[in-house]
Amino acid sequence: MNTRLIAVLLCCAMACLNAARAQHHYFMATSASEVKDSVVFVIAEKTNKLVMSMQSGSTRNACVMKEEDFYGDLLTISQLAQTGSDDLPHEFKFVDPYDGDEMKIYDLVNKKYLASSSTSSNFNGIDLEEATNADCTELKTFSIASNGNATIEFRAKGNSTTYKNGSTLYMRIPNSGSKYFNLFYSNSHTPVQVYLKYLPITTHRINYGSLCTFYSPTPYIMPTGLVGYVCTLTTTDTGEPAATFVPAYEGGAHVPANTALLVWSAQAGTHKAVLLADEPTTTTTTADLLSSNLLCGQRDANGVVGSADDNSTFYQLAITQDDEPAFVWGAADGGRFALSNPQSAYLAIPNSVANIRELTFDFSAITGIAQPAAPAPTRPSAIYTLGGQRVGASTRLPAGVYVVNGRKVAVKR
Repeated sequence: MNTRLIAVLLCCAMACLNAARAQHHYFMATSASEVKDSVVFVIAEKTNKLVMSMQSGSTRNACVMKEEDFYGDLLTISQLAQTGSDDLPHEFKFVDPYDGDEMKIYDLVNKKYLASSSTSSNFNGIDLEEATNADCTELKTFSIASNGNATIEFRAKGNSTTYKNGSTLYMRIPNSGSKYFNLFYSNSHTPVQVYLKYLPITTHRINYGSLCTFYSPTPYIMPTGLVGYVCTLTTTDTGEPAATFVPAYEGGAHVPANTALLVWSAQAGTHKAVLLADEPTTTTTTADLLSSNLLCGQRDANGVVGSADDNSTFYQLAITQDDEPAFVWGAADGGRFALSNPQSAYLAIPNSVANIRELTFDFSAITGIAQPAAPAPTRPSAIYTLGGQRVGASTRLPAGVYVVNGRKVAVKR
């Protein structure tokens, strides 16, 4: 079954897809299966509106957030710690989950592992250790209940008779009302939650699902049900230059930083791309695709795409009134323009490649995607002028406006 959709490169500017600048977004994990190696997260306690800090040289390890920062199962943080001395929330990553070794939690700011500290009281403090094989850094148990409450158990590091080295310690907030994170021998204190960092990918409805462009300076996990395409130069059967979108990342794949993609989903809406602290390994095949990708995300400090010495024509994604995708000029003559959404991508066609008129989206190459009930044909079978005269199934029409399979299409030459 043919599932190719044709979009036209339009030499005009029109309202395109932009969104508000993103802050630091997190959502509460409700299953340990959501936790992957290298996933970026914060530790929080939503009832008291606390987020862990681990400020070095201080016993303070919690930041009190504003009421509006927590919204349902979502958390927004406007400013993160950049150094260990900052009294601001810290981000962490999991290391070695479910890989045979016991899981560890790594502080991305202090660049050390969370650990239990030496004490003989009825609780242990939370410390930092550099050694990766120290028993006090390994989690005895990690699980997350469906309500988001996390069981994070450390091994105790103590020498007293009552509190032996290796005993179980639970990360909790004290029931006394004190606002700090600690490790307790009793699990009766207030539980904590794990919030995974993400960037929103918002796709917009088209006739065959939904689309958007996406660019992240940080590696991430492609959300389930989404497919990321790169755009490469090809030629038509008649030898004319063309550009084709090729699927490169399906749901669950780890996408490298600074990768510009066209993202497709069966359903329009906002999807969560969980961020990774470490760069994923890229196969040779994928690396070759990325090296020839015409989609870009780089821009200057003012959001202007490309660079002054780029010998390219620049396009941005738009959705027409007929719910068809199109790449259009963002500035006069296809020059550089500003994108307000830092997570959007753009298309840069080298000026040495002339007369590209069509971009092909090949959905048939994606596994596990239902075929549309009425797919668009590769070549239109019925083309009429606005006056009703049939002109045949030609792919090289003169400039003008035509009715193609019941829809108006503008052809630019």
